[in-house]
Amino acid sequence: MGKFGFGLFLTEEAKKGDLITGELHFVRFQFPTLTDSHLIEYLGELIYEPTFLCRDQVTSHIGRSYVFALNKQMSVDAFPAGNQARFINHTPSENANVAVSILLVHGEQRIGVFAKTDLDSGSELYMDYGPKYIILELKK
Repeated sequence: MGKFGFGLFLTEEAKKGDLITGELHFVRFQFPTLTDSHLIEYLGELIYEPTFLCRDQVTSHIGRSYVFALNKQMSVDAFPAGNQARFINHTPSENANVAVSILLVHGEQRIGVFAKTDLDSGSELYMDYGPKYIILELKK
């Protein structure tokens, strides 16, 4: 368990150029074409804006959301079906050790999580959830 929730921890160090992925634990593969360490893809159910608006009321009520916006029409919701990336905890941008980037892969938008620095084995991953998360936290 992380300091702020479940958390997501590396089982191996992450260096620039390493691709880290896996179902039950992280496994490291060398992926030399990447300019940064690609840690994991944020996976979940692809939803459109009307579904997001309906679920947003529920997630606001329970105080937890795993929705990541791809664009103005579509989002990825990792709550009903996602992977371990949904357990990355929030921290302000200046303290985050990973960042996300929306990538176009074979014509589809994908969410990649990249190391901002070299990370040691056992490091907990933190990213900035963005301005909407800050507003939800202030309402609590």
